[in-house]
Amino acid sequence: MAKRLSILQAHLTTSPSPSRFTFTNEGAGLAEYRKRGLKVRADLLRKAVDGDLFDFVQLCFEKANSIPIMTNTLYHDLSRASLRELYVRQILAYFKASPITLEQDAQDSRKLIAYLTGLWAINQGLAIRLSVHMVLYGDSIKALGTEKHLPYLERAWTLKDYGSFALTELGHGSNASGIETTATYDHSTREFILNTPVSTAAKWWIGAVAKTANMSIVFAQLYIGKTNHGVHVFLVPIRHYETHEALPGVTLGDCGPKEGVHGIDNGFILFTNYRVPYDAMLDKFSHLSLDGKLKTIIKNKEKRFAAMLGALTRGRYGVSGGALMNLRNGLTIALRYAANRVQFSPPGKPEMPILDYPLTRFRLMPHLAALFAGTSGILLVGSLMEKHKSAIAETPDGPEAAEVHALMSICKPLAAWYSQKGLQECREFMGGHGYSSFSGIPTLLSDNDVNNTWEGENNVLLQQTARYIFKNLQRIIKGQAIESEFVTFLTLNGSSSESKADFTTKEQLRDNIPLLKKMMEHRTQLLVRKSMTRLQENGAKFHNMFESWNNTQAFFMHSLSVAFGEMVLTGELSKRAEASKVECPETGAVLTRLLELFVVSKVVGDLGTFREADFISSDQGNLLKDWMLDLCNEVAESAIRVIDAVALPDKLLGSAFGVADGRMYRAYADMVEGAEACYQAPSWVSLLKETRKAL
Repeated sequence: MAKRLSILQAHLTTSPSPSRFTFTNEGAGLAEYRKRGLKVRADLLRKAVDGDLFDFVQLCFEKANSIPIMTNTLYHDLSRASLRELYVRQILAYFKASPITLEQDAQDSRKLIAYLTGLWAINQGLAIRLSVHMVLYGDSIKALGTEKHLPYLERAWTLKDYGSFALTELGHGSNASGIETTATYDHSTREFILNTPVSTAAKWWIGAVAKTANMSIVFAQLYIGKTNHGVHVFLVPIRHYETHEALPGVTLGDCGPKEGVHGIDNGFILFTNYRVPYDAMLDKFSHLSLDGKLKTIIKNKEKRFAAMLGALTRGRYGVSGGALMNLRNGLTIALRYAANRVQFSPPGKPEMPILDYPLTRFRLMPHLAALFAGTSGILLVGSLMEKHKSAIAETPDGPEAAEVHALMSICKPLAAWYSQKGLQECREFMGGHGYSSFSGIPTLLSDNDVNNTWEGENNVLLQQTARYIFKNLQRIIKGQAIESEFVTFLTLNGSSSESKADFTTKEQLRDNIPLLKKMMEHRTQLLVRKSMTRLQENGAKFHNMFESWNNTQAFFMHSLSVAFGEMVLTGELSKRAEASKVECPETGAVLTRLLELFVVSKVVGDLGTFREADFISSDQGNLLKDWMLDLCNEVAESAIRVIDAVALPDKLLGSAFGVADGRMYRAYADMVEGAEACYQAPSWVSLLKETRKAL
């Protein structure tokens, strides 16, 4: 296989000689756009999307770029089996070139995610292939196990074992506490007996299980006698270490083809009276005494399970940042294409770059703003996760953990949705060329789609954020202090009907960050009040909180969580813009324009809500639309400078149309001509001849 990959790499990265295509004066449009707009500082923009670890992230990009096998061009036309093998080879090469230690991870919990970003820059599936092992599997051992389990963590970090994370089942995903796999304690042998009692209890979609993993973190309902003590977590061998065959009592299979991330070998697990030793249970929160009774530091099953799921937090953090990396790559491709691609001409003039067209700017610039806003939210969660890691480890059901969970539960959906919407726009904007795999957009789009449903389905996560908001509102009602600075906006009366947006000209909107924040806070307050009213109405109608809550989602709780999240993003991006102004006024000005465009695009997109109680008048709404167009034009002038500052090297980006030198048609022709059988007749010519005679 290694020899075959080497031949394939050479075949895909060099075109036949001579090429049938000749191009002249390529890249002129991109070069011209690089002279336009404000002179930004690349390091400050990288810091805005990669945080204070941006130097380390950049180093990871450079390490990945220096490895010959780390190239996107290898992925085209590979079978699933070959792609899965290639992923393992790339992971090994990257691990050797840029190792990260457990000690470094202990110093800063964000560093591992930054390290994995070096793989995500190339391909989401590649990054997830290693993330499942190092983050979900490794973090479960670290967060839920005790000292006796540490050797397994060390084995994971040296790739001696390859782990998986078996929570989801065929019949249960979002309702993870309802999983059906059982672990029955046999006190006579001090063993746990794992079983899949019904077919819907099959562990399903488990990354690395189909072909790779020899170990798994398994979530199961713990039974002692006939008593169910709720979900507990077990560290379980699933394959023989030497033969790699499934162990007796374990059935492993492949879940088959899927929409994207084809190199991840998602599989299923069935257990049949499979015995694991006493020490297999990760026992930080619960353990069995010598007399066989369960002792737990968190008595409530639901709270204990929520604490156990804390192992997912860093996984969600990584997925969220990775989704926005997909958007970053997509915008790099689309913007460079837009600067280079010329279509139509004004009277007496040559064809124009399509980035000059106002409609192009209106289509793409809001997504550039969403990229910077979305990343500011993810960086916030990362900093809080690091800041509170000791408190969360000590009190996993405490206020710090609740705050991080609530913010992560909205920032992750927004990141995934912003990316999916932005990538779809990039695909459509580029027309037929955007549909070519060689553009890079189709892979980004199909791979990103799963970010909307794994690590928590987006709409379900939004309910977690809404619960957090209402729990703090209840604290205010009871006269208690709220638990987070991010809910200080809450009042018992919601948004005041007397509150108005105070502006009559576009000039009053420019550089008016307090007004931007006021608009986003107003919408959140309004939706708190409306949601509370509807919840009370449904309480009288349905007579139980379960149905009342569920019937308050559409138009109310769901919208509230989104409004809250976008209010938080506004505040975080404003901080980054203000900080950048101190070091470089022009960079700060660009970030401010992006902030303004982010907010105004959200207001214009939800004018119905903002028009309630006449917070924004009809005339002000029209003024905001005009200002949005002005902002799109202004941001577009600096867009190439901005995207160049945060773009990946060509080899990692892997796009014909996103090449930094602008010679996109040359790169495209080389990829097309270098593809398998570009100029060859099909092997089924005889079938064509038969067809001609058939009718």
